[in-house]
Amino acid sequence: MSSVLGPYHPVGFPPERTLVLETIGSIEKFYRAAARIPGLDFVEDHLGENLDADDDFFQEKDGEKSESKLSSFVYLTITNRQALQNILGYWKKYTRDQNYKFPHGLGPLKELFKSLYSIRYWDTEDRVRETGILDDWRLRLSDGAEIVPVEIELWYRSDIRSRDAAEQRVRRLVNAAQGQVVSKSLIVDIHYHALLVSLPISSIKKVINEGNQYIDLLRCDEVMYFRPSGRCMTPTILDQSTELKEESVKVQNDEINAIPIVALLDGLPLENHEWLANHLIVDDPDSWSSDYAPYQQVHGTSMASLLVRGNPDIDTEVLSRKIYCRPITKPYLASNGSVELIPDDTLPLDIIHRAVVRMFDGDGDEPPSAPSIKIINLSVADPNRRFDRSMSPWAKLIDYFSYKYNVLFVISAGNQTQELSLNLKNSEFNTLPNEEKEKTILKAISNSIHERRLMSPAEAINAITVGAYHNDGVPEEEFYNLINPYRNRTLPSPLNPVTWGKKRSVKPEILMPGGRATYKLGSMLDKDPAVLKIVSYSGPPGQKVASPGSKGALNAFAHTFGTSNAAALASRRLQFLNDTINDLYSSSHGSSLSPEFEHVLMKALLCHGSSFTGSYSLLESILKTPVNSRIFKAIASKYLGYGIVDENRIHGCTENQATIIQTGRMQQNEQHSYKFILPQSLNAHVTKRRLIITLAWLTPVNPSSQEYRQSHLFFEPITGNKPNNYLYLDSRESDHTMVRNGTVQHEVLSGDKATAYADGTTLDISINCKIKVRGKDIFIPYGLVVTLDTPDINLPIYEEVKTGINSLFEIENRAINIT
Repeated sequence: MSSVLGPYHPVGFPPERTLVLETIGSIEKFYRAAARIPGLDFVEDHLGENLDADDDFFQEKDGEKSESKLSSFVYLTITNRQALQNILGYWKKYTRDQNYKFPHGLGPLKELFKSLYSIRYWDTEDRVRETGILDDWRLRLSDGAEIVPVEIELWYRSDIRSRDAAEQRVRRLVNAAQGQVVSKSLIVDIHYHALLVSLPISSIKKVINEGNQYIDLLRCDEVMYFRPSGRCMTPTILDQSTELKEESVKVQNDEINAIPIVALLDGLPLENHEWLANHLIVDDPDSWSSDYAPYQQVHGTSMASLLVRGNPDIDTEVLSRKIYCRPITKPYLASNGSVELIPDDTLPLDIIHRAVVRMFDGDGDEPPSAPSIKIINLSVADPNRRFDRSMSPWAKLIDYFSYKYNVLFVISAGNQTQELSLNLKNSEFNTLPNEEKEKTILKAISNSIHERRLMSPAEAINAITVGAYHNDGVPEEEFYNLINPYRNRTLPSPLNPVTWGKKRSVKPEILMPGGRATYKLGSMLDKDPAVLKIVSYSGPPGQKVASPGSKGALNAFAHTFGTSNAAALASRRLQFLNDTINDLYSSSHGSSLSPEFEHVLMKALLCHGSSFTGSYSLLESILKTPVNSRIFKAIASKYLGYGIVDENRIHGCTENQATIIQTGRMQQNEQHSYKFILPQSLNAHVTKRRLIITLAWLTPVNPSSQEYRQSHLFFEPITGNKPNNYLYLDSRESDHTMVRNGTVQHEVLSGDKATAYADGTTLDISINCKIKVRGKDIFIPYGLVVTLDTPDINLPIYEEVKTGINSLFEIENRAINIT
């Protein structure tokens, strides 16, 4: 359904018994052939994902299916080393003579080999494949660096003696290359073992000039990957040479709650800025603030501003609680000012691990620094680690912490700032009407989706990943000769990734306002190819945020845009949702709610507000073809996720809307069933009705298995010819398979035919639970939100459903909550 499938990276395989099998064509043929081979002692979980057929996965160009063959990698680990060597031997014989007669009982190997391009051991090429390390080394070489930081990720070994022996061998080889080990990170819970090392530029130069085999370190079997270090950054999009405006605001600090529930892991904010004063708690145990000059405190200040005040061009409400801020970046000089990066001498996972553990468990003898935190906002990304079906260690850490600490991570999807080639000349583009320019840019993005993958850690499955849509509070006319790519303010931002998550799950899940990005042509000559470049500018359009001013000014602001902005606004909305949930605790029908489920209920409520908007129809008109029509909803989810969040619909009900919420926890093979009486005003009424069901949970994960998600909760949607489809719901907004592949199942169901049912008829929703973790005490927390509404007509849905629920409560003695 999209671009070429990239390498599928193995998890935790010892290299001395790992084979890399490169397949051509349908990978299902490989699985069928492998299943027929008797006597092979391999661990099936390690074969890779169960991919869909070729009709679902293909290369795409201009929205059309390409006939080019797919290539992918499968990793096979065999517990019998001799068997592994035998497979290699038979492969060599087969490649020399495809008519080779296999020994009795091994005939199926021939069918297996027909679907393979090559078989080999894990080697040097795999250790640097798509990690960006070679490009990073070339860049540092051209910049004249003398010392190069490198992250070396080792194969994780559960046996301590084997692990220590492997690490000592890598340390010896680092020393042999005239390098030095700077630090070590061992996180047993996610099977992560890494060293941060520094290598002299002389060794790097020889590798670049003479090949990967030059130094023994690159051939070391104990090493899984070499990665660049110090490139994880906050995506600041602001030309710091432009003059910032200054504006004083009326600051209201009378009723600020000092106990934070939102944490900001980002750059150092300017906590004395007028817009932020008394709203922040800055925790800087490593004294990184000493590396910042005030003018460099850009990204953390803008994120804190959006959290506290939202977009002041639209929002008037100020956050009522303080925000806990932990700086995890430092400023570094760049060509356009400075950028904020996780430092070269720190492993990204190490700083995140220490920051989160410090919040909840304390640091050494110190008590927990912020145990009240329920939401962690993270808008730092690794552009060198693009998601390609394999979960990054950073994402694994976030998923592990989410489940362990009952905390909800909100992660920005990452900004795609690469140039857009439009496949026409400047003169042709300039004469296009605005609507045609919009279509041309959307097609250009569609043709480059292989470059627009999620950046680590945005693929984390327990987190809410947030994309942006192209909207802010700036009037239409304020563009100052810049190119506005979209006139439609409901379209997903051109900065968004266009992708899916793990096992084709919906990622990002939601879109929030991210400000409008603007572009300019790369050249002015009419005959030149039209190439759009992102514009860095502190003026409008965009969202208004606090920003460091010149000469000590503490009231400057700028306009910015991006997925970071969208994530911050999502975290802000979650705090308001938390206030709404707390109000339910004291309500007459709130007895079934408990603070232990706040995190999953907030997750469910935020996603519950999302839906496809008019932008779906526009995407459909431009990108849908006869070839992809059957799967277009899945394609649309790459752009829209579950859709734009309607923030007004998730805090309460209108007359024609009833929203029911429920929380709980489940064990293996349990089923929880809920019901409410259907309103009589819909009985025999011809009108559009919607049933929106959102189920969210947190799952334990297995870092060393491709069955990464260890719990699966799901419900069966009430559509089509199901016997309980009393509302005659016949349309589903999202792809029916993708909604079950993450940790949020969000279904928007609708219908408009006349429906008839008896008085007292109930709508029944059953949640099922499958858990792969062993143990009797594994519980999966969940939040369920159900809304029934009539968007085109005012009917007394709320009162009728409320009355029905009250009668159910009296009969069954079970609390069901209505907002």
